[in-house]
Amino acid sequence: MTKDVSSKICNLYDKFKSENICVMNCPYLEEVKSISMVSPKSGKFHIGINYKDISSEREEYCILMEEKAHYDVGIVQSNVDSNSLLDRIIRDKNERRAKKLLADRTIGKENIIKWIKEYEYIDLLAMADEFGVTPSIVHDALLVYGLLPA
Repeated sequence: MTKDVSSKICNLYDKFKSENICVMNCPYLEEVKSISMVSPKSGKFHIGINYKDISSEREEYCILMEEKAHYDVGIVQSNVDSNSLLDRIIRDKNERRAKKLLADRTIGKENIIKWIKEYEYIDLLAMADEFGVTPSIVHDALLVYGLLPA
């Protein structure tokens, strides 16, 4: 499993490089493990990751996949320091679109439904192991697919 995750991680870094996405270590991030943004001047996409807080290759893979989803759906810029209704709505919309794409790429609605039909229960840890992701991605997938109440 580790070799498979390692190669997926390497492939993602290669893809970032080929798409001119800047990935940098951001050990000062405190409330989140990663962040993505588009530079207002250059229009270049940047991903900042707090590597010291990542506990496993699986978690690193999932973080990279989420940030790649943000890149692929596009980020509608908002003022991250603002708590205005408009900026909160923009940030929420960005997150929902990225989480949906992430869920589609890493798990898929059909696979979750198949799991629930087969086992007749939801076990985030077991599902995460089955799908090779973190429990939080399983949880988010269940929410975006409407399989859990929000």
